[in-house]
Amino acid sequence: MYNQPMLSEIIFLIGNPCDQLNILSALLTEYGYQVRSGNYEQQTINLLESINPDLILLHYTQNPHSYSLCSDLKAQALIKEIPILFVTDSQDSSFDPIQGFHVGASDYLSYPFRREEIMTRIEHQLTIVRLRKQLNEKNHQLQQAIQTCYRLNDALKQANHQLEEVSIVDRLTQLANRRYFKTYFLQEWRRCTRERILWGDSSQTSLSLIVIRIDRFSPNKLNLQEEADLQKVARIIASVTKRPADLVCRYSKIQLAVLLPQTDEYGVLQVAKEIYKGIKKFNENLTYKRTISLGVATEIPSQTISPDILLKRAFQALQRAVEKGGDRLVTEPSEEII
Repeated sequence: MYNQPMLSEIIFLIGNPCDQLNILSALLTEYGYQVRSGNYEQQTINLLESINPDLILLHYTQNPHSYSLCSDLKAQALIKEIPILFVTDSQDSSFDPIQGFHVGASDYLSYPFRREEIMTRIEHQLTIVRLRKQLNEKNHQLQQAIQTCYRLNDALKQANHQLEEVSIVDRLTQLANRRYFKTYFLQEWRRCTRERILWGDSSQTSLSLIVIRIDRFSPNKLNLQEEADLQKVARIIASVTKRPADLVCRYSKIQLAVLLPQTDEYGVLQVAKEIYKGIKKFNENLTYKRTISLGVATEIPSQTISPDILLKRAFQALQRAVEKGGDRLVTEPSEEII
């Protein structure tokens, strides 16, 4: 049993015109294969590369040339995957099937031909060709799928990166948001707690916080001018904090926070004053004035103190600054600095 030949399947006969090849050509044509032919000349290789047949039938002659031609064909990049079958005369004892296999032949056909045997051998080789083509196509599709997966993976990484940035960065000010502040605040509190065990009470284990409120902003939605001013204030504050460990965030609609690890009362006060002076300088060229209120507190974290204590003290200082009319800096314990 053999499959119906595919319309595109081509079998190429190599050899000088003879009865054996004529019989084969007629038989293959009868079974629906496309038959092409060529002689032993170099042009045949060029023809094979342009036609790209599915199977090659090489007529064996009583000289070494047949073996060397088979070997040469298998050395061609565009031809080496095409199965080659020797066509021989059963009475020709010079043909050695083993040598034929060694030079790259896949099988051989012996004359006089038995129709069923010949077509079975040919169909067997063509089945391998079809399966190889299907495999190559599947491999090609797999490679395309892999490349698509790589692209999707890269896109997913980029989307995750953007999502991560969105989740920790405030859209308007481009500062860290409150969510990230809480995470980083607890992280630094724990770090200072561990270092206190090693170093004791010192500036190296102090954690300071400045909370800042922009005075006289709209209680509800910010208008465009207020949004622009908030962005400028945020940039001024960020420019004052220069250490990698310092964190500036937008804590709420009109409140910003500055977390200063390894900073004592004196150090945080200097940073707060620089922020206040920076806003004053920002106001010099404005017809209207933007002012800020600042609350400052410092703690030396430990296992016996809740992190909320530092937040509570800083916001208590801020509240006193606001209650006194704003535009001032207050520390906790209660002391008005500016």
